[in-house]
Parts: sequence; C-alpha cells; structure tokens
Amino acid sequence: YLSKESEKLAIAANSGDLKTLEELLQNGLSPDTPDVLGRTPLHIAVLANQLEVAKFLIDKGADPAVHMKDGRNVIHIACEYGYLDMLALLLEKLRLSKKDSSEGEESTDSLDLDEVNPTTQLAGLHYAILFGHVDCVEYLLNNGAMCDKMIWSSDKNYAVSVMVLAAQRIEMVTQRLNGTVINNKL
Repeated sequence: YLSKESEKLAIAANSGDLKTLEELLQNGLSPDTPDVLGRTPLHIAVLANQLEVAKFLIDKGADPAVHMKDGRNVIHIACEYGYLDMLALLLEKLRLSKKDSSEGEESTDSLDLDEVNPTTQLAGLHYAILFGHVDCVEYLLNNGAMCDKMIWSSDKNYAVSVMVLAAQRIEMVTQRLNGTVINNKL
C-alpha cells in the first residue's frame, strides 16, 4: 500500500518533476520512501535515466546503498540498462571507491564498486557484460572495478569468472553479427 504522497514521489522521480519532489521532501517525506516493489525514488530515477532527479535526490540525502527487493542497487541498475551518463554521475556524486587496501577501511559515504547483488551474486561489471554495454564495462574497469571476481552458484559448488562471461558474450555478439543462429534465434 502506498500513500498518495508516496505515489506522487515515485511518479515525480520517474517523470523528472523536480518541483514536486522538492515540495514533497519539504513536507517531510523521506527521499528513501519505497514503493510496493521496494524501489526508492533514487532507484526509480536511475531506472528512468533521470540524471537531474538522481543528482537532486543524492543531494537531498537519498541513501544509495539501499537495495531493491530483487537485490539490485543503483549501480547495478545503471549497468544493466547501459546508462553510462548515469553511471558517471553516480560515481562522481557517491564517490564510489574500492576499499583502501592499505588501511582496510572504506569511507562511510561511498559504496564498494564491486558490491554484488545478494540474490544473483552479480556486480555492476557483471550486469554491464551480460547486457552488452561495452562503454559501461570500459568505464567501470577504468574506475577500478575488479575483473577477477567470480560469480558463485548459490550452493557454492561452481563459479564462473567475469572474463569467461565476457568471452561468452563476445562470442554471442560475433555469431549474431555473422548471422549465425544461436539457440534457434538470431
């Protein structure tokens, strides 16, 4: 169940209505108010590729570490949909960083770039590779994403590396470009 204000917040985030967002937040609504699917306004802004809304919500204190019910965070979403500009904004605004290996600490206002979805065990790099967003893959690697991460099965009996995943994806794309039928589909 959503209150009228929560519904308005979700609609405003989706449509880029900064004026309504500002009014709702000034009236005491939290920038992290979820909808029935567990999506916060920031998730919705990223899903809709609303750059200005995402920037506004982060500036208003939206928590980028919140996961949707399916386990994805804002980085996973941007990578899955290939929203390179959104990914760049998120990295800039959230100061995403790798854990400082020399000190063993991570800033509280950053996210681990290699954080995995607890449901699927996929990190942003995995999503970008799986969905064929080469520009996002390149951007993530240039900004410190680890390419040696393994994706483990839920029972931890087997795993696949990012590099194998990328090679399989490249083979599929090459076959499609050559007109080869894959699984009875072009």
